[in-house]
Amino acid sequence: MDNTKNSYFTEDENEEKIISIKRVITISSDDEDREMNETNKRQRSSSLGKYKPLQIVNKQPIIGNTRQTSLSIIRTSSNDNGNEERKWNLKMITSSSNESSSKQSKKKITQTKSFTVAKSTSSSTLVRTVSSPSSIKQEITIDQTRTVSLDGIDIDEEEVFSQWNDESNSSLSVNTITTQTSSTSVDSKSIWKQIFSKSIKSKPVDDELKQQWSELDKDQSSNYYRFNTPTAAVKRTCPFYKKIPGTTFCIDAFNFGNIDGIQAYFLSHFHSDHYGGLNKKFSNMLYSNQITSNLCKSQLGIRPENMTILPMDVFTTVHGIDVALLDANHCPGSNMFLFRFPNGKLVLHTGDFRAAPHLLRHPLLQPNQIDTIYLDTTYCDSHYRFPSQDEVIKSAVELVLDSLKGNARTLIAIGTYLIGKERIFHAIAKALDCKIFVETRKFRILNQLENTDLSTRLTTNPDETNVHVVGMGSISQPMLQTHLDKYSLKYNKIIGIKPTGWTTPRSINGSKHYSIESKSSNITIYGFPYSEHSSFDELKYFIQYLKPKRIIPTVNVGRANVREKMNEYFQQWLSMPIVIIGGVTAVGKTSTAKRLKDLYGWDYIEADEFHSKANIDKMTAGIALTDEDRLPWLQLLHEQLKKYLLTNRSCVMTCSALKRSYRHILLTGSSNPNAQADMPKEAVYLIILTLSREALHNRLLRRQHEHFMNPLLLDSQIAVLELPINQEDEPYTYLINCDDLSQDEVICQIQMLIKK
Repeated sequence: MDNTKNSYFTEDENEEKIISIKRVITISSDDEDREMNETNKRQRSSSLGKYKPLQIVNKQPIIGNTRQTSLSIIRTSSNDNGNEERKWNLKMITSSSNESSSKQSKKKITQTKSFTVAKSTSSSTLVRTVSSPSSIKQEITIDQTRTVSLDGIDIDEEEVFSQWNDESNSSLSVNTITTQTSSTSVDSKSIWKQIFSKSIKSKPVDDELKQQWSELDKDQSSNYYRFNTPTAAVKRTCPFYKKIPGTTFCIDAFNFGNIDGIQAYFLSHFHSDHYGGLNKKFSNMLYSNQITSNLCKSQLGIRPENMTILPMDVFTTVHGIDVALLDANHCPGSNMFLFRFPNGKLVLHTGDFRAAPHLLRHPLLQPNQIDTIYLDTTYCDSHYRFPSQDEVIKSAVELVLDSLKGNARTLIAIGTYLIGKERIFHAIAKALDCKIFVETRKFRILNQLENTDLSTRLTTNPDETNVHVVGMGSISQPMLQTHLDKYSLKYNKIIGIKPTGWTTPRSINGSKHYSIESKSSNITIYGFPYSEHSSFDELKYFIQYLKPKRIIPTVNVGRANVREKMNEYFQQWLSMPIVIIGGVTAVGKTSTAKRLKDLYGWDYIEADEFHSKANIDKMTAGIALTDEDRLPWLQLLHEQLKKYLLTNRSCVMTCSALKRSYRHILLTGSSNPNAQADMPKEAVYLIILTLSREALHNRLLRRQHEHFMNPLLLDSQIAVLELPINQEDEPYTYLINCDDLSQDEVICQIQMLIKK
């Protein structure tokens, strides 16, 4: 594999999900797009067939033309391990009738242009007629394909086809081959209705957002903003979530030309899905940090007079609004934007970011201060939970060291994007104390990141080191085999490291986070869940800490049902209650709390686990605890609750809290009856469950072997129990009688209390 043609196919992992779609409908509109397309063409040339011009099958006059466009994935081959390799193809099929033929014997002429775009691991086809008459040709091939889903993603009709309805408008840099096939006509309207007509109801946060999303949904081409360039005939509208209301600012919005009312164009980082449309013809004012400005100047040709470099971590006034750039922990040079209005209102735009504890320690980010957050929601789905970056880096370093101990002639190939993933290969190089081989363009880019140690380790000579940085698309069995063959005199084994959040983590012995994606005799590819976007849990903690008034998602927003699901997550995160389930033993505290934990993802605290050993020994022996025994236990629980309140996090705690005085200590931390609770009433719910003695006794007998509580203590607990007199007497405490209630009904009553 010639590393000068190494394919850094995408520049950010949130592009991988739609990699083929993006490349299919990218249409050149300026010099930079043409340059990028030519680069992609050169990068793919080694894996594509030789160019063949379109063959004219019949030169007779043609009428009744019908053209269809098909985006498909076809099986091309299988390797020794049985892994199928597939190619994404864009096919444009033109069928025509011979004018000179009789009505009964009219011949069909079908021409198919097949554009190989990328490789994938699934098979599907979408077909749509793009010119009259309203008919669709159903291609007959030997390959079995499935309709509708592309790599598991449901695709709307407009999402795929809106920007390439006219063949003449596209300038895809791909190789073309010609085939001929027979076809039959079927009704297209019923097919599209069956595939794409889905009833979706959105539940936006407020009426203003509802109206903005509604307007955006009407403009499909603007909605799917990752399709970088529109057709020449269509001027796209900048989505509202790329503009900051009350300002003349927009963020990462370079695909929309000169935007009305915008004076300042901000760029969060140097990834193509954010700077797309930015080129040397840019004549407005670009605002970014030093590293991103360096890359824009060297890679895109942006003129210095059109760039304003903003400092990090301090406010700078731009057009009357204070702007602070904060580290986004995404790729080198990435930053969040914090806008401070003259009236003190704060708006945070995260760009792409990886929420980490150190971000929340920034003095400019304080809880309950931010009005609106524009949030990177790449992984805003409960399925996406992966380890911290430090854990994954440690695991990758250990794997490399173990591999080299087993075979010193092992070559290490690490997949990256054009910019990003530097931390993982830098850590490996530091552990081995070696150089890092990169291609020439990446060498120039990495030297602009202002990282001295990284720069000193870089080399463009592959013979100087066994750590080679390659494009993410090069981490495959065929390409790694080619790479290994090139250096076979020095190495007899190669391991490929694929760091991406789309990789499902596999924990081995609780410490090694990776999965083996494929393996042969001399090649092993490891997938590491190393992401530069926030995991679901990191997003939750970030929002729960800052507690903004409003959240606007900026990624995966093209579907109302996805936005609705994210909205549900936001509402759960922002509710952030502290719920304490109390009552005598066996009343159902634990089962109720765990159900709430599963429903809302809250942390669960079992108060019994905080008892001292002396207390546990007493209860096991059937000896009731005194108030003196309980005091340090209740104070310790109070400290736990305060930690959650201070960090704006939710939890559900089980604690008997039988007496009013116990509940008072739990809420105040003091046995002084005059002490006042410093917890906000709307955030803390102390719910006492009750049940008949007979039901309680039967439950205790059934679980006697599972719990240290002696059934003989039931009556003593019932005797101690003090129920609240009224809500005014104990404003934090609520009472639920569980007799004749199922657990679902108990949960429902708790939910109603919290909503009120």
